[in-house]
Amino acid sequence: MKKTFIVLKENYLRQIKSWSFITLVLAPFAFLIIMAGISYLEAKNSSDNDQIAVIRQVKKAPLNSYELKKQGIDVTSKYANITAAKKALKKDKIRGYLTAKTESSQVKVTYVGSSNLDNSEKQGINNIAGKYQQILNIRQSRINDKQLKVLTRKPSFKQKIQNSSHASSIKEISTMILIFVMYFILTTYASITAQEIASEKGSKIMEIIFSSMKAIRYFYGKILAVFF
Repeated sequence: MKKTFIVLKENYLRQIKSWSFITLVLAPFAFLIIMAGISYLEAKNSSDNDQIAVIRQVKKAPLNSYELKKQGIDVTSKYANITAAKKALKKDKIRGYLTAKTESSQVKVTYVGSSNLDNSEKQGINNIAGKYQQILNIRQSRINDKQLKVLTRKPSFKQKIQNSSHASSIKEISTMILIFVMYFILTTYASITAQEIASEKGSKIMEIIFSSMKAIRYFYGKILAVFF
């Protein structure tokens, strides 16, 4: 075991002076920096286009920006119509847009976006739409079975998800970089290992040790030196 440790030490000290070893050591740190930069840019872009546009198709719309903001939902009312909101969504300026209307005494809310609404956002939207629906139900209610059904009527909520090309491209680039770095590290390790195994002549100490120990232990020492 002592001889194996000597082989490990000698090979390690020799490798630490080579450029390939230095590159191998620095590569993971460079990879972490690159991934951190990509994550930062992705997070920054996500925060910029995380708003949901609220489209008011009628004056007394079931949903409005003020009530939605009170529910903790990040919304904007800068887009006057669906056409403008669609263009903004296509350019990743917004996360999606909400439309709400009353049809046959029922509140209908539709969300179109590049990502799903989380549970708190859905609950907030349904709370507002539910209150408006309740007002409509009370206006139409009578004390009979038919009107009781009106009182229990619930708003309709639809969600349409569109793939975001920008988000998918960032993920694809990140995956390609990860694969390249892993390939680079494995190639470097393989190259160093091959050089060590192919090397027939070493220092006098290594030759003496090699002649006095089993080949398998000598091999293990070289492999451990490369990986440590």
